[in-house]
Amino acid sequence: MSPRRLTTCLALFFLSVQLYTLKAQTLNEDSLVNSFRTEKNDSIRIYGALKWVNYLLNHKLATEQGFRVLDSIKKLPAIQQYPTLQIQGYNIAGNFYKSNNNWPGALDAFNTAFTAAGNLKDNNQRNKVKMMLLSNIGSIYTVNGDFKTALEYRLQALELVEQHPPLNYTNLGTVYINLSTDYLSLKMPDKAIEYAQKVEQIFDSLKAPLQLTAYSQFYDIYSYTRNQDSIKKTISKLTTLLAATNLSVAQKLDGEYMAAYMQGDYELSYNKNIPAAISFYTRALEKAQQLEDNRQIVFIQSKLGNAQLQQNNTGAAISHLLPAYTLSKAEQLTDQELELSKLLANSYYKQGSHQQAADFYAMANILADSIYNKAKTNELNFLEGKYQNQLKEKAITELTLTNSLNRIKILQRNKWLITGGAIAGVVLLLLFFLYKNSKQKQLLIQKDNEQQQQHILFLQQQQQVVSMQSMINGQETERTRIAKDLHDGLGGLFSTVKMHFSSLQHEQEALAQNAAFIKSYELVNTASEEVRRIAHNMMPEVLIKIGLIPAVQELCSSINAGRLLHTNLQVYGMDKRLNPSTEIMLYRIVQELLNNIIKHAHATEAILQFNKDGNRLSVTVEDNGRGFNTEAGDVQNGIGLESVKSRVTYLNGQLSIDSQQEVGTTVMMDFLIND
Repeated sequence: MSPRRLTTCLALFFLSVQLYTLKAQTLNEDSLVNSFRTEKNDSIRIYGALKWVNYLLNHKLATEQGFRVLDSIKKLPAIQQYPTLQIQGYNIAGNFYKSNNNWPGALDAFNTAFTAAGNLKDNNQRNKVKMMLLSNIGSIYTVNGDFKTALEYRLQALELVEQHPPLNYTNLGTVYINLSTDYLSLKMPDKAIEYAQKVEQIFDSLKAPLQLTAYSQFYDIYSYTRNQDSIKKTISKLTTLLAATNLSVAQKLDGEYMAAYMQGDYELSYNKNIPAAISFYTRALEKAQQLEDNRQIVFIQSKLGNAQLQQNNTGAAISHLLPAYTLSKAEQLTDQELELSKLLANSYYKQGSHQQAADFYAMANILADSIYNKAKTNELNFLEGKYQNQLKEKAITELTLTNSLNRIKILQRNKWLITGGAIAGVVLLLLFFLYKNSKQKQLLIQKDNEQQQQHILFLQQQQQVVSMQSMINGQETERTRIAKDLHDGLGGLFSTVKMHFSSLQHEQEALAQNAAFIKSYELVNTASEEVRRIAHNMMPEVLIKIGLIPAVQELCSSINAGRLLHTNLQVYGMDKRLNPSTEIMLYRIVQELLNNIIKHAHATEAILQFNKDGNRLSVTVEDNGRGFNTEAGDVQNGIGLESVKSRVTYLNGQLSIDSQQEVGTTVMMDFLIND
């Protein structure tokens, strides 16, 4: 993801009364203060005071003074007459808290603003403000990686945009892009593409800056799905837009920067044309430098260094990576600093500068620990804010329910008073009609409750599916991350240690006869191989590069080599590879079943069958072990089988287990595969 994606994908919150952009170097503070202290009109005076608060918090950084003024504004009796200005005050506080990673404060401020928005009399303005606040709250969850909760707020915002005309294409396009971003973060590319296509349908109605944001999102989606043709078309359309649209200087530079690094990535990833990629990256660097955007400069310098490294031009690589590393350190871009440390360590190692390589490897380890600790602290802060937000929402819901019940009681009391005052001669007739009417209402209420229960059940099922998908995707992401860290981090350290051992052996030939030295070298080599084996088991390269069947065959061969269990793989109709995510899930299912057989079944033989006919795939795993009682729920097999069931459900498959004690177990799975 490019460094600008995080900011461009988040919806910005604008109200009907906007604050002016204040620049500290040109602002006359006395003039600003006098403008609201001497003003007699309440609304203008409060508006001027809010401008002063915004200046104190965001430009002068006088936090204590700024919030003291804001609190005094909230206590003014006149503020109750201007809900728009109330919302503006909470918005200033929320944006300040968000910029300082104070998630409890930000969530509280924005939720309070959302409640105040209910007092806006104009229906269109009320819905617009609520939509933007929902999108703003969702952005907080997106920044903190809680994409599922962010998605819930985005969908509420979308409902307000679509169901309340007049249709605002800027708001609609922003919400569509946010939804596409969150679905892609949840590793649900089909849904991300669905909302990207909605953006394309209204693309000509969007303003040019939002069109640039949309193209950035399209590029991220098609890069994730590795859709080469769509990536190429996106770059071409972006280039055409830059030539045909009247953009500001900064917007045009930003768009040219995006197009250049996209073209560089395309040449590097698909055409394998490294010189062309370097040329485009160099052009992107020029645009980033003109924008004076240090984050973009670090990002593109890293790409240039990596490309030069692939051509074994270590000197050229270091000339890009080293200044980028220095800049990332000065700007406190810790994630980029970590990545650049690894690239510099690799570059110096290839150059033969082993001490410098070792120094950067050590720095990478220190940065990794620092990032982990900072992430944990930020996560706790966010969880506290989320918890307080949930408590507040619960209190609001309970208060709304109590008010509704009170209104119902008042209505019922008035009804009985009117009935009691009726003429005695028609009491029986009136009671009859009331009884009949009550029965009809009860039937309607009962029917409405049943429909609500069905709707709630449907939403719960949908939430369970999203939660299961998020959990399984998270597990695979974590496996891949740990495997990469083991291979690149710990594996690199072992390589450095082995290098030092080799250098010592050449420098001191007597060590070649030293038994302790030879034993130490063998232990380091064994540990290095063990790290590679663990990383391979967590994410086999064969599975990624060649496919499911070769990976399963390699797994079977590994088990057969242990001589505890003989496995036989039978394959029919598996001529083509499946979707990568489907292959990973099927591999994990087979891996878990074989582990269960080895640990619990006491079997000597196991048979695996893959049978694909059209879009139907049947997978069978059979063993001759001791079996278990499926109805009683064997404790030893419970955890493993639950994992298998979860993954089969994720693939919308059917699972059946037939097990007989002292005979063996057969696990049968059926899937409908979409190529």
